[in-house]
Amino acid sequence: MLLILEIAFWLCILGVTYTYFIYPILIRFLAKKQSPNHLLFTENEQLPTVAILIAAYNEEKVIAQKLQSILQLNYPKELLHIFIGNDLSSDNTAKIVEKIQSQFSSLQFINMPQRSGKCVVINHLAQLAKQQLPKETIFILTDANVLLQENCVMQLVKHFKNQEIGLVGANIVNTKNDNMVGELESMYVSRENKMKQAEGLFHGALMGAFGACYAIRAELFKTIPTNFLMEDFYITMQVHNQNKQCIFEMNAIAFEDVPGSMMEEFKRKSRIASGNFQNLFFFKHWLVKPFTPVGFAFISHKILRWFTPFFAIAGLILVWKLSNSHLHYELYEYIFWYKFVFWGLFFVDILLVQINIHIKPLRLLTYFYFMNIAILVGFFKFLKGIRSAAWQSTERKI
Repeated sequence: MLLILEIAFWLCILGVTYTYFIYPILIRFLAKKQSPNHLLFTENEQLPTVAILIAAYNEEKVIAQKLQSILQLNYPKELLHIFIGNDLSSDNTAKIVEKIQSQFSSLQFINMPQRSGKCVVINHLAQLAKQQLPKETIFILTDANVLLQENCVMQLVKHFKNQEIGLVGANIVNTKNDNMVGELESMYVSRENKMKQAEGLFHGALMGAFGACYAIRAELFKTIPTNFLMEDFYITMQVHNQNKQCIFEMNAIAFEDVPGSMMEEFKRKSRIASGNFQNLFFFKHWLVKPFTPVGFAFISHKILRWFTPFFAIAGLILVWKLSNSHLHYELYEYIFWYKFVFWGLFFVDILLVQINIHIKPLRLLTYFYFMNIAILVGFFKFLKGIRSAAWQSTERKI
């Protein structure tokens, strides 16, 4: 019995260590053996039509800047079509868009009849675009607060000359923030971008494009369930289901602001976690395909990370039981108290924040704990049932 407990404990440790430390190194090593896509559109060729889809809710602070960034794109204007769905905003979003609509000859602004949620808005915009534009159209899905660098769309679209590629993720760069939360989130996104790039090189096994900005073939877009919270991951995995590659383009740069507070970030991540568990059960068939590139990346990058808080809880219970046994008593007792020291540091940092003292190593530890507590909270929200994907925009900066 004690041997079984020992094995279970070390498997919990291995699961966390593997997903956060071993896998990022391993996927980059595997990616080095792969060649990037060389079958690319050039600016001198006939480029595909592009439809930019934006779901907007209370975006008065950023929507004008967003449209200005689209206006400055170096993609042929006659091939650009913009579809904005206003999800019954209660601010001046609609007035701002209508005021500057004359600058865009192909901008369609749709006011939803009732508050419906992001998935419903995106589904509606995608359906309109499919009805009006050629089959070969490329959708660019992007958030209202994300500003596109002038060559972002061209860098995304160039890959679709290769018929094996179904989706291309953009390089999301967080705008500079003078608080510790923004700095930590920027570090996290930068690390994720490198992993996504490596996964894309590894047989097109990108595990979820950032919803801030990505491109997909219109013909591969599948209707999103109306109550899904993580539509970007759902769309990516549906492309994988159709046996097409999903890759990452480092030169397709888009800028996104970052949350201003730890609690704002906590709410956002718990919502993301609820959506992740929705996707887990929808795409569980990949769990029995661990030796395929997509199955391998899905388990290594996502599943084990989503279950990290459960590994942590199980590990604490197991090490407590082992510390009270006669088998390697001192080793497991040390590990047991070692875990409590880290929890103590977590609470110390929370107290230090209240008096405006910021110690970066402690904040990294706090950020890790907050992310995993958010996963746990999101899991219980998922269990209670998610009936609507209606969202509140995170704090926007002017």
